[in-house]
Amino acid sequence: MPTGKMVAYVINRTKDAERRQWVNAQMDALCLDYRLFPAICPDGIKWGAMNSRVRGMRRQTTFGCYLSHMHVLKDALLNGTSALIFEDDFLPMPGFAFDFQNLPAGYDAYFFGWITWGGQYDATPINEQWHERSGFAGTQCYYVPKDSVAAIVRALDGDSMTLQYDHALTILMRDKKLRFAFKSGPRVLQQTDFPSTIGNTPHRADIDFKNQFFTPQF
Repeated sequence: MPTGKMVAYVINRTKDAERRQWVNAQMDALCLDYRLFPAICPDGIKWGAMNSRVRGMRRQTTFGCYLSHMHVLKDALLNGTSALIFEDDFLPMPGFAFDFQNLPAGYDAYFFGWITWGGQYDATPINEQWHERSGFAGTQCYYVPKDSVAAIVRALDGDSMTLQYDHALTILMRDKKLRFAFKSGPRVLQQTDFPSTIGNTPHRADIDFKNQFFTPQF
């Protein structure tokens, strides 16, 4: 585990008992203690009147995703901890394991889970297990070291217009304000058999990617 205190957060709608059972089973398999963090689902009309981020957004769940992740990071900031953050539709691939002792140095966040967003971005290898990307989507599972939590919160607070969390992070990455590393080996996917909790619905490319591991080939 990382040096210092780390909290594993799972963003979950409090009314969704099925997801909580799923989360408990996955976390038991990963041998992780965790804290459920209530997903934020803002009222579209109320927030549309109060906050310019929401006007014209395609779905209030998109902004709810943004708010949920921001509040998790602020909770970690207030408590002085590192944060391992999951969305409750996460699905570890066979062979996936955390290896916090061998993370490449110098990055603000480490994405153990990401999705293709219907297309592939350029990837630059860091080592056998990690790479950098020219863009990404998906925040099913990522780790933010304690020393980077404040920098990410400040950067996101300075963005007054972006509605979608992973898109906001991609812009910060492309503008070289933050550095992210992405897992190359067995990683965390989106459980595409679930409807999305707080963000986007599964993409066809990710369903096809998942099925090659979880469906018999013959």
